[in-house]
Amino acid sequence: MFRQIGVAIVCCELLVAQTSPPEREVKGNVIRSAANPKVRVQLPVTAHHVGADRWVLYGTADCELHAFVEADNRQKVRKLYWVQFEGYLPSRPALQHT
Repeated sequence: MFRQIGVAIVCCELLVAQTSPPEREVKGNVIRSAANPKVRVQLPVTAHHVGADRWVLYGTADCELHAFVEADNRQKVRKLYWVQFEGYLPSRPALQHT
């Protein structure tokens, strides 16, 4: 019984801890951000998007990361491009970038 309760608690915590999916759009080697900031980032044509993640950092910032790589013909990574967006959470209005 205690084990089942423990599993239920862990599952609930995981649901609460989930963050939103990335909000920036990636097409080919270009990242488009509609806001915060409104920007278009173009990487070299040889860079391939390999994934994105979004998380809350230390309960203060909304972070979004996009990773791109350039690989040789043996699929060995030669270059890594890390594009990260961060902004303070609305729940922390006293914090601001200077």
